[in-house]
Amino acid sequence: MLYDTILLGSVFFFATFILIPFLENGAINSSNHAYKIYLFLVAYLYFVWQWCLGGKTLGMRSWQVKVINESGSNPNLKQATKRYLASFLSLLLLGGGFLWAIFDRKKNALHDYLSKTKLIVEK
Repeated sequence: MLYDTILLGSVFFFATFILIPFLENGAINSSNHAYKIYLFLVAYLYFVWQWCLGGKTLGMRSWQVKVINESGSNPNLKQATKRYLASFLSLLLLGGGFLWAIFDRKKNALHDYLSKTKLIVEK
């Protein structure tokens, strides 16, 4: 997750850079809700696209983990979208949705259950 956060920061940088020519005064107000939604959608594309195509993000490749659905394939668009949105629910619960995996016998987090996906370690 840490690796993807660093990579996502770079993606946000370039996504913001693209906007500069379209901004008045070349600045973004920190209370700009449209900008926050834009970054939310950029992050959505970053994660969902990679989960659907290969089952793993660039950061997940470093740890040799992959997201699969119940049938063992890459998540489809609906499952990946649910996983992305449910991850925010896990964060809103003060990380409790992620900590859930520590105590769960299957080692699934809350967003895994809600999206019908799971993480596996590749060999």
